[in-house]
Amino acid sequence: MTDDIKSTDTSSDTLANEPRLDFGSLADIAQWILAAAASGTIGNTTFAVLRSVATRSGKRGVDELHGKVLDELKRVKQDPNVSEEDLQLRVEKLFSDYDK
Repeated sequence: MTDDIKSTDTSSDTLANEPRLDFGSLADIAQWILAAAASGTIGNTTFAVLRSVATRSGKRGVDELHGKVLDELKRVKQDPNVSEEDLQLRVEKLFSDYDK
């Protein structure tokens, strides 16, 4: 006896609509990291992305990405109750945790 298992998914590629991350663009990576942070999903995947940037671009690339994440966070997090120092601490924490 064989089981006939058919997918109810009608698309030919279930990953076709998934966002793609361009590792050649630190601006895209910064936006992706902030989207992950906003959704509360900072974790292994985010840290893997940061490690990948470090492998590909070295410390200079990580430092540049750090600046882009901070700039992007300042742009989107325009809350008068959140200081610039607090935003910097959040980004510092993220970048200090990725290589552990």
